[in-house]
Amino acid sequence: MSPLFIIVGVLSYAGAKLHQDLKRLNKSSLNDEKPSKVKSLASLKLQKQALDDSQNKLQRNWTVAKVSLVLAIAGGLIYLPLMYVSVIGVIYTTIPLLQKGYQSLLKKQFDIAVIESITFPWLIMTRHYFAVALVNWLCYLIQSFVSKVQTLKDDFRIELLQDYEKQPKVVWLLKEGAEIETLINTLKQGDIIVVNADEMIPVDGFITEGHALIDQKNLLKEYHALEKEIGDAVFASTTLLSGKIYIQVDKWGSETKVAKEIELTLIAVKNYFYNK
Repeated sequence: MSPLFIIVGVLSYAGAKLHQDLKRLNKSSLNDEKPSKVKSLASLKLQKQALDDSQNKLQRNWTVAKVSLVLAIAGGLIYLPLMYVSVIGVIYTTIPLLQKGYQSLLKKQFDIAVIESITFPWLIMTRHYFAVALVNWLCYLIQSFVSKVQTLKDDFRIELLQDYEKQPKVVWLLKEGAEIETLINTLKQGDIIVVNADEMIPVDGFITEGHALIDQKNLLKEYHALEKEIGDAVFASTTLLSGKIYIQVDKWGSETKVAKEIELTLIAVKNYFYNK
């Protein structure tokens, strides 16, 4: 097998493998994950635990793949029997790949997993030990990268949901001079709600009465306290540090500024990883 053929084959494989893995990752994309549609926090944490376990196994296999590649190189340059030893590691780490290929065939799908399940045994049987060690290492390198992308995405989703679950579900609605505890999703634009010190502001709106110091850390991702008075705008997810204010409701739920920024961030993350 000529070196040029090996180089072209490896680069083609790498491109196809990376494309498929990112496409698979995109199937659980962030498109529809507005705060109201995100999975439960417990469900996400269980999913994250399963991913961590899978990633630990992946890292072990990648370590074996790296050692196998080093042995194959050493066998070609220094001591030939080391190349044969490298085959043991390659066979061990290709078992999961062969299983994926078998599952794809059962589903009548011809994808990169099927190509791997054919190519790896063929390379071993034709004694292209260095080539199979290189392709095997490259396979786990790509899987490791994709796994880290998945981990970053899940960490982001968990952080997002933790912030979202802190949002108040009920508010104190001012009605005919009395403060009535009301579900936030029953509010109407123009309603007046009351927020006391140490409470999170649940809506976007304008102060109609009162003077307060408000911490906007959750909105700006840094400590930023501002004094607010009648006529000033206030935003959901910020915290009233002191005072008592009456707020005329403008937006709530998925229409608030923080919810829109979360949605834009989710779209930006998705576009960065999948539409480059």
